[in-house]
Amino acid sequence: MARRKVITCESCGTKEYMEKSIEVELKTGDKIYFCCEHCKEVTSDEEILDKEIFSMIKSIIGVKTMGKTVNGYIRNRLRDDFDENKRQILFTILSEKRYKLTEIISKKTFPNSTIKAKYVFASVEKDVEQELQRKTKQEERIAFVTFDEPISVSRTTKKRKSIRDFL
Repeated sequence: MARRKVITCESCGTKEYMEKSIEVELKTGDKIYFCCEHCKEVTSDEEILDKEIFSMIKSIIGVKTMGKTVNGYIRNRLRDDFDENKRQILFTILSEKRYKLTEIISKKTFPNSTIKAKYVFASVEKDVEQELQRKTKQEERIAFVTFDEPISVSRTTKKRKSIRDFL
């Protein structure tokens, strides 16, 4: 008799057989599972983006599973230092630099996975800030060009005064 795999729902944490669960594939190629359609719907895009960032960092530092300290460090960094816009930029930059960071981390020696995760964040932090500044400047330019209220342009004529009015 074949052994059935049990998974944990990403939303509510209940244990469910894999055959009965709903599978969602992330942009990174990893899969997350939900016990029902309701759990899938109540999971926000921000939570899914966090899962994608976790998955990306996990593949960059080269581990199959991350320990509590690495998970805690990444979770705290995302919660404290990155709002939703910065998280999206972080994911984009991690996707672009994934192979380069993986190569660098494989050549260096680190005492543990938490230090590797700190190195990844330190490597991309400057790029995230630059991209965020670029986007805010671009949004300011767009806001400057577009007008919220229509401007009425009406022609007014000014009555010229003659010199006799002053005499």
